[in-house]
Amino acid sequence: MINYDEIIKTYCPLFRFHGFEQTFPCSIEHLLANGTLKSSTDIHNPSPEALAEHSGENVYVDIAESQYRGMTLTNGTVNAPLYVAVQTTQDGLVEISYLVLYAYQDGQTIAFRAPSPKPPFDMTTVFSAILHTYGEHQGDLERVGVRLIPSQEGFELFQVSFEAHGATFDERRCGWFGCRCSPFAGAHGESSSSGQRSGTAYMMIRPSNARGLVKNSLLIFLVLIIAPLIISGLNYVLAGRGGNWQTADRSSSGILPALSGHPDALVRIFAARTVRWRGIFAVHSWIVVKDRGAPRYTRYDYTAWGEPIRVDGFAADGRWFGAMPETVVSVDGAAAEMLIPKIRSAIESYRFRSYGDYSAWPGPNSNTFVQAVMDAVPELRAVLPPTAIGKDYPYRGAWYGLTASRTGVFVSLGGYLGVTAGWVEGIELNILGGVLGLDVRRPALKLPGIGRLGRSLA
Repeated sequence: MINYDEIIKTYCPLFRFHGFEQTFPCSIEHLLANGTLKSSTDIHNPSPEALAEHSGENVYVDIAESQYRGMTLTNGTVNAPLYVAVQTTQDGLVEISYLVLYAYQDGQTIAFRAPSPKPPFDMTTVFSAILHTYGEHQGDLERVGVRLIPSQEGFELFQVSFEAHGATFDERRCGWFGCRCSPFAGAHGESSSSGQRSGTAYMMIRPSNARGLVKNSLLIFLVLIIAPLIISGLNYVLAGRGGNWQTADRSSSGILPALSGHPDALVRIFAARTVRWRGIFAVHSWIVVKDRGAPRYTRYDYTAWGEPIRVDGFAADGRWFGAMPETVVSVDGAAAEMLIPKIRSAIESYRFRSYGDYSAWPGPNSNTFVQAVMDAVPELRAVLPPTAIGKDYPYRGAWYGLTASRTGVFVSLGGYLGVTAGWVEGIELNILGGVLGLDVRRPALKLPGIGRLGRSLA
């Protein structure tokens, strides 16, 4: 014996409506509420039973305008009845009709083909639209048809169709209407002696969340961009970093080892919040090296005044106008000895070394300079902090290529927008120089203004 309940549940379609949909399905009770059954004697607020008792060419229901929009949405969903009829044909096919009732049709969905804009100009471009003022009428009924054929396991899907406005579309075009088969919560009805079965099944009909998904994604994106900047701004104010930069502390921070106790070669890359309000958004980075047995450290900066590349213009681990530096790269011993010649060579060959070359945004600036050195020495296997605005400036003129570590790729639109993905660099989205991203290798969230939330760079 065929288990119709199970078949109805198994093959019930899931309806997804367009984000701009204005009318939704309803029950027959909703459709009749406040309406008038027009017959020899008008009946206001007719019942479904009244419909069965009155029929004829001139009998119709005048649906109240208050019911046009369908059943009320709650949190983006509406519980509307899905009417079901199922029968077994003489050939053994099971045919199921899932019927959706509307109180009002507020427009006509159209689709047409047009020539493609390029040769061979074939009719492959499909346009779809809704004409809101065409085809308006009271009451509407849409149908999804499912046909099953017997199989060893019971039944298998043979055909799916969708019927709208009198036209039937088979499964090859059913995707236009967003219907698919999925498990169903429940259905009930009573069998008749003819083998037909009809009844009412209740399903949750949810409008398409495409527009809502885009809206929510955009909101999350804006929060991830704006909220960190607000927090960074508050930290700037509360920390009192808006003082006179001319008198700001530039003394040694003490994070480099004493020369007397550290004869080995050394490489460091430091970054510290930049001067005044710019420190809300960005850091200034620089390079420090020391050969084995050298009596002093050598510091390389790229600045906006004088010759851009400055050597030993400040204490090697000095505070940057009051801001404490953080360590980005730390290499010592034999490894540092091997890297220092490459670092110096990259500095000497850096192309933006003339008066006027410096540009705070989007670059080339101090972070562009340090990034260029890191690109030339991939053995450093390091990445500047997300607040190093200017690091994504395409100083070589190439707007795409391999990352500094050679473990990934990047695309940059002049330093204003870009994407980087690499094992060392992580995933970064560059927006006007700021970075939003994720570091998988050294787990951390990268946020504009704030920087890294997670494991430190060094």
